[in-house]
Amino acid sequence: MHNSTGSLTVSLLSMLTLSLFLATPVHAAGAWFGNDDGEFDATGNYLTYAGLNESFRYPMQWSSSPPNNLISMQYNPDYYQSLEFQNSAQWFQTAIIIDQNGCGSFTIQVYTLATGSLVGRSDQAFSQCSLGFLGNGALWTIKEQMVQSTARIISEVDFSITDSVVTSSARLNPSSISGGPWYWLRSNLCWCGTDRGSTTFVNAQGTSTTYANLNLNAIDPPLQPSTAEDSNMYYGSFYSAGTTSMFQNFGWPASCPVTGCGSVAAGTLITLANGSQVPVQNLREGAQLLSYDMTSKQFITTTLTQFATVITNNLMVIKTTSGKPLIVDQNPEQELYTMLPDGKWLLLPVTELQVGDKIFEPLLQTWTPITAIQYQNGGNHIMYDLCPTAPGNYIANGYLDPKKTGPTS
Repeated sequence: MHNSTGSLTVSLLSMLTLSLFLATPVHAAGAWFGNDDGEFDATGNYLTYAGLNESFRYPMQWSSSPPNNLISMQYNPDYYQSLEFQNSAQWFQTAIIIDQNGCGSFTIQVYTLATGSLVGRSDQAFSQCSLGFLGNGALWTIKEQMVQSTARIISEVDFSITDSVVTSSARLNPSSISGGPWYWLRSNLCWCGTDRGSTTFVNAQGTSTTYANLNLNAIDPPLQPSTAEDSNMYYGSFYSAGTTSMFQNFGWPASCPVTGCGSVAAGTLITLANGSQVPVQNLREGAQLLSYDMTSKQFITTTLTQFATVITNNLMVIKTTSGKPLIVDQNPEQELYTMLPDGKWLLLPVTELQVGDKIFEPLLQTWTPITAIQYQNGGNHIMYDLCPTAPGNYIANGYLDPKKTGPTS
């Protein structure tokens, strides 16, 4: 990848020319990072467009992004499909590039897979810079338009970046690059660096929406990432697969965006207002949850007002006689309704729990003894922060999990 002198039109995506006989990575659904996000494809003929909308819930910030301190939103085709189906085994990629001042450019770049050399590119700088492009409420869009045929030939690409005041947009035509046509193939998103760099994000929360005129399929990450850039960005599972608009959350760091949230591990079953249970990672904002008021002793329907995916560097597994463990992060701000051996109950930090203490199961109206507590330090652990309305608790694996008073650790 090369940095064009005096501009932000850097060459993204120097191609990896690794052996095709790489071992297949193991992926956990919704546990995707950096350049290894899940892919999307469309079902049926006559695909006329397929786009990405990236909406920010919190400002995007990074501590480093060598070599030029730029980041990119990359719309990347699958490496192996490009190798087999793309014109001359080339790789057609689109992206938005930005610096920390909110200045940047839109770009189409084509590479030769065999050597990673740049075939050609088309670029247009933002018409105006804005720090709002990196702020809460910003929206980034890349829409790849196709000729109406079963060949899915990309005819033009529309770009847009906007905040509440400023908008910059462009339409770039692939025909300006010699060697086409190029075909739309299975793709994915990468919040990445540029020029073979890896970005270290320190703050980012948002939603990526994939949309098309045909129904979309969610696919596990590719066997080989197609870009040489990387980052520490986390991507959640896809929602609404099988429709014309599906989405996933992205984010960093391991912190709850507001106080009053509670963190539980991926796979934890959350009880809904209708009594059914769903894995926490399948929730979305607006979901109706079943809560319990410890004062009135009544069940209450609450609304999930905020929902965030976070990464922690520790966890603890709380085991009970019910056989259903509860996995949370080791954070003293996280509390559970706990009955002590003397028969008194209180809200106790999870870090102070001991074997023999009892935690509350509202659906069974019972206090269940803790039989073991296991701690794990180090590594990356996927957690979910849930922020429901009053009384602010929810039922996780059967246990009443109240709101906490501070961020995820």
